[in-house]
Amino acid sequence: MAKELRDNGYESQTFIYGGDLRFNSFNSLVTLAGFDHIITESDFPSSAMGDKWGAHDEYTLDKMLEEMRHQKQPFFDFLFTLSSHEPFTVPMEKHHDNPYLNSVFYTDSCLGAFIDKAKSSGLWDNTLYIMVADHGHGGPNNVGNDDKMRYRIPLVLTGGALCVSDTTINKVGSQIDIVSTLLPQLDIDAKAFKFSKNLLSPEAPSYAFYDFNDGFGYVDEKQYVVYDNQGKQFMKYESEEGTEIDSSIGMAILQIMSEDCGKLGERR
Repeated sequence: MAKELRDNGYESQTFIYGGDLRFNSFNSLVTLAGFDHIITESDFPSSAMGDKWGAHDEYTLDKMLEEMRHQKQPFFDFLFTLSSHEPFTVPMEKHHDNPYLNSVFYTDSCLGAFIDKAKSSGLWDNTLYIMVADHGHGGPNNVGNDDKMRYRIPLVLTGGALCVSDTTINKVGSQIDIVSTLLPQLDIDAKAFKFSKNLLSPEAPSYAFYDFNDGFGYVDEKQYVVYDNQGKQFMKYESEEGTEIDSSIGMAILQIMSEDCGKLGERR
């Protein structure tokens, strides 16, 4: 998406992460995605650092505000938070006995402070802010891979750039759908993103796919399927009455993505 936006006049492309970008080959991913300005743990003082991953969210969010104040408009910035990741140590007074909930409380308070500062500085009025999780979590009840609530995440679109508010879109989707939802709003063609769909389009199908180690899950408006690739069996299946359980859609998505990754390797 960063590359598409640059090709359409968004000159500033900043990726902010308070940790080590060499982890999990993030550096390659971010560079190939098209970001031309990258901020990492080396751009923060030692006093901002946590026990494990890097700079806490309050410092990275302040850094993004600082960047936004000096960027040429229109711009596209991406911030990856990390304080609500295990081991869940955060620099604040404890509000919850559960470490996970306490870390989420901290990140939520940081977001609240960030929004207040964005509004007071004028960076709210003409900007779209997208808040989404990078993955789900077992939570305090430690739910497993066969529970769809482990993978249900928030997607919040807010900011002064929106022409509507207090609206809930009930279509089932996932993170990959953000690009095809956003670009058409900016009159930018999103056809290149074949795995993505426009969550605002009445014609778009309502479904989501996720995978985990040797298995996958598929959910739409009529069924929920979790399949164990290694055991060649369903871990869970739920459906509306009269709807036949079907794992072929999830298998097809997994196969097409696998083939696409193979082709990408060949092109390189």
